[in-house]
Amino acid sequence: MILVLLAWSPTARSGQKLITPGQKWDDVVHAAKPGDVIVLMPGEHRPGKITDHGGTIDQPIIIRGVDADHPAIIKGARYGLSITRPGHLVFKNIVIEGAEVNGVLIDASTRSRNKFLVKDPETEAETTKSTEPGSVKLVNVTIRNTGSKKDKRNAIELYHAQNVTIENCLIESWSDVGVEIIGSSIVTIDSCSFMGSSTMNPTAGIRARAGTTNVNIVNCRFFDCGLTGVCAGGISRFKHFPDEKLEDTKVASIFEARHVSIEKSLFVGGASAITLSHCDRVQINRNSIVNPKYYVFCLLRISHDNFLGDTRRCTFEQNLVTWEPDSMEKFFLIDKGVELKTIKMEANLWWSSEPVESWTRLGEIPESGHVAQLFEIDPRLSDQFVPTSLKANGYGAFSIQIAQPGDEKPPIGQ
Repeated sequence: MILVLLAWSPTARSGQKLITPGQKWDDVVHAAKPGDVIVLMPGEHRPGKITDHGGTIDQPIIIRGVDADHPAIIKGARYGLSITRPGHLVFKNIVIEGAEVNGVLIDASTRSRNKFLVKDPETEAETTKSTEPGSVKLVNVTIRNTGSKKDKRNAIELYHAQNVTIENCLIESWSDVGVEIIGSSIVTIDSCSFMGSSTMNPTAGIRARAGTTNVNIVNCRFFDCGLTGVCAGGISRFKHFPDEKLEDTKVASIFEARHVSIEKSLFVGGASAITLSHCDRVQINRNSIVNPKYYVFCLLRISHDNFLGDTRRCTFEQNLVTWEPDSMEKFFLIDKGVELKTIKMEANLWWSSEPVESWTRLGEIPESGHVAQLFEIDPRLSDQFVPTSLKANGYGAFSIQIAQPGDEKPPIGQ
């Protein structure tokens, strides 16, 4: 610990401020200038609340633990981190445990423009400057035990936020949704793991709704996430939609989610892998779906409000789906009024060791008419769900790994 303190001493680098465990650190953040780094030293820290503050796009304010091996631990009360109308902020190497409401809340719903302190490079004078809503980045953040089985809560909640990146994070044991995205835009969730817990009875790993647009989910892993791994759409009250979405509301003119990409991700267990409801332009490409308990996909028509459009223009291609014999109920759960033509079904690989003739109980797989599905290729998944058969090349989340003599567990592919 002494070596760590010396390496991160206040004199080591300008613009760094060290926060000791138990110290109130909100005021330190609000006094920080663009480019400053606030280091939360190893140990247990208070929850943080940041309002109307941040750096610049080139010089964000960084709040971080020392490194990945020495993360700061925030013991949540109602919230672990509550961030309102943020500027440009980066959070890194932090663990948040036991928040009652949200591990991280990012709320940018107020329409007023933020003002931040900046320094004129020529005169050195400090002034305030209005900016557009800033970005928030979470890197190597672990959030666990959010809410309770009785109280449905979200580990991360984005409300009318913009330009949010969640990278290399672990979301573990939450009671409603791992990442709930409400009326937000330009959200990237990259290389994150979602570990559901039966004691919490979760609803979903990720859900995007209420007019959310431009969400990219890539290289993620979902294990036993409750009803579904990812839900594009849902049912939201109009007050949850961004105001601009409702200025010229016409019949079937708005969607719960638009332009969502789900790529190169692994889904294991859970009631279903992916759910679509009142969404437009969802791309579901190169995912591995292993042993869903009931359905591969749910196509839902939850709302009958005339202003909400039905799901349309969604593509499902180069995915790998595999299940144990007699373990699924149907390929698709389809609400009345939803047409299978809403899904453009390109080539995908479907595999189970149960006889193909018994697959009739699972219902039909919609076909685009010009592309045949693959049913007779055993991908021979490793213990880490990586295909080891050359015939499975190009399908699923991982590149194939050719097992060599003596190999017990091939590494997970790219």
